[in-house]
Amino acid sequence: RYLNGTRPMGITYGRPSHDYANDIKVFSDSDWAADTTTRRSQSGEVVMLNGGAVSWTSKQQEVVALSTTEAEYVAVSRAGQSAVHFRQLMHDVHQRQRGPTTVYEDNEGAVKLANNPMASNRTKHIDIKHHYIRELVDAKTVAVVSVGTTDMLADGLTKALPEPKHTMIFKRCMGAKPSRE
Repeated sequence: RYLNGTRPMGITYGRPSHDYANDIKVFSDSDWAADTTTRRSQSGEVVMLNGGAVSWTSKQQEVVALSTTEAEYVAVSRAGQSAVHFRQLMHDVHQRQRGPTTVYEDNEGAVKLANNPMASNRTKHIDIKHHYIRELVDAKTVAVVSVGTTDMLADGLTKALPEPKHTMIFKRCMGAKPSRE
C-alpha cells in the first residue's frame, strides 16, 4: 500500500546557488542497543545534495556500544566516511566542494567527542577506528555540528516513528522545503 501510494513521487533537487554549488550535507543517527538479542545499535544516515537525498542507509553496528554517545559516535564516524566518498565523487565530476562537508549529529556527547581530541576515562575504550572522524574534522574535510532531534533526517532509518515525524522526514528527503526555512 505504501509503495502504491508513493509511486508518483520523486526526489526534487534545488538549483545550486552560486555560493554553495552542489553542497553535500550528511545526517547521522543511531538507536542505542536497538537489537534486543545482540544489544547492537542501529546506525542510519542520509546524504543530501541540493536539498534532496542521494543516498541513505541503515545498518547494524559491528560493535556493542556501551553508551548512547558511543553508538552515535560510531554512526558519525561512518557518516564521515560517506562524506569523504561523496566529496571525491563530486571532485571526480569537477564539482569542487567549498569548505568542509557538514555532518549533522543530534547527540551532544558525540559532537563534542568528534570535535575534541581529548580522551577521558569514559571514552578511552572506544575503538581507534572510530576516531577517524576526528582526523576528518582536523583536516577540515567535515564539520560535525549539532542538530536538534526534530531536524534529524536519519531518525527514520534507526527506529519506528510516529506518522507526523515520518511524513516530515520523508518530505524533506524528497526535496520539500521545511515550513520554517
